[in-house]
Amino acid sequence: MATKVTRRTSLYGFPGPLTNAALEPIVAKRAPGANDKYEIGQVWVDTVGNATYTLTSFSAGAPVWTGGGGGSGDFDTLTVTQTLTLPGGINVTNVAPTVVTVGGSIQTTGGLITQSINCTSITATGAISTTTQNITSASGNIIATSGYVSGSSVATTGDEGSISGGITFTNVTNESLAAGTVTFNTTTANNSTNTGWMKVYVDADVRYIPYVTNIAP
Repeated sequence: MATKVTRRTSLYGFPGPLTNAALEPIVAKRAPGANDKYEIGQVWVDTVGNATYTLTSFSAGAPVWTGGGGGSGDFDTLTVTQTLTLPGGINVTNVAPTVVTVGGSIQTTGGLITQSINCTSITATGAISTTTQNITSASGNIIATSGYVSGSSVATTGDEGSISGGITFTNVTNESLAAGTVTFNTTTANNSTNTGWMKVYVDADVRYIPYVTNIAP
């Protein structure tokens, strides 16, 4: 239900005979909506969401409520010009496409960086890092345009096709072997037979890398 517009209380006294009292915060069990119209500067406290909002302007007659620090808030677009550091994690999800843009770095010290199927992008000109958890994407890509992606292990779980100008690994293998032979050196003088083939893309071309179960037969 929408709340109605109220006016400031007038005070009489020093330094002038008539002055306006500060706006009292609105305390409610929900976030403000499009029908909650107040004076610019009105503060709204959502006790259920543990979040605060401030009415900063009107756009086409609709109030623009801006989330404050602490707690949580809902944002269609989040733009940070420096570094975004989160002690927990960042989970970008919404019913509409959401964009997170950071001019510096995105880093968490103990939580996940998660991109949901409805988030169009999470981008940073610096690093995107998490110290103890994972960076995941439910649908879409995680791309380093000019740097690198590093870790103790890199795992592929499918075959999404090729990337132009790059080498793309897949989880596709083929262990159907015939009598034909391909020669490559092992770490000893003994002969060995490859176990199967691992599919990769070089640019847009499919290539296969032979693999063995023992490099020192």
